[in-house]
Amino acid sequence: MFLSSVDKHPWFSSDTIDLFVLFEGFDFIVHHNVYK
Repeated sequence: MFLSSVDKHPWFSSDTIDLFVLFEGFDFIVHHNVYK
């Protein structure tokens, strides 16, 4: 889960988290389309 990842990396800034969420969303969409 993403929240547990945040707990493991408390040094994340809000900007880093936003970029990580966007990247994860993009990665999910790409994989969903590739493996659908």
